[in-house]
Amino acid sequence: MVMPSIDILGSALRKARRTTPTKGIANIAKREKNKGAKQLDALMKELAVPLRTYVDNFPKKTYLHPYERSLIELTLGDGYYEKVLGMVDALRKKVVAVGKEHASLCAKSSSKREAEERLNEGIKKVEDLFSQEGKAVDDLLNIAKGKDDNVQGIFSYVFR
Repeated sequence: MVMPSIDILGSALRKARRTTPTKGIANIAKREKNKGAKQLDALMKELAVPLRTYVDNFPKKTYLHPYERSLIELTLGDGYYEKVLGMVDALRKKVVAVGKEHASLCAKSSSKREAEERLNEGIKKVEDLFSQEGKAVDDLLNIAKGKDDNVQGIFSYVFR
């Protein structure tokens, strides 16, 4: 089942905030660097894993029966199905790239304040990216539910 993009983002932010630094780090700056890097990594993973699952679990059009393939083409339009799956996969790749970049920056911070600033900046960037391009996930949800503009529940047959 495909979740709406706002739910995926909210869940990921909640889980990322609950991430704690590694136990036993006495230095405050090192602990904050560790916490920031782990939180950004957790946020990235919580967003990327569902997107990968959706792309992997939706059937590839080339593997479908010719009838089902033509049904998708006629109801959604030629190329729309692949375009939406491609946009979801591209979103996943962007989230991973931005998340890794900011987690690395946070881990290289020299002070507690700098680590906190980089953590907040990284969370904001990932959140903004997902909010802007999360429409692809909602489009995939509409395809799965059969609620696209010109689809009237036909996909309950194809996506069983």
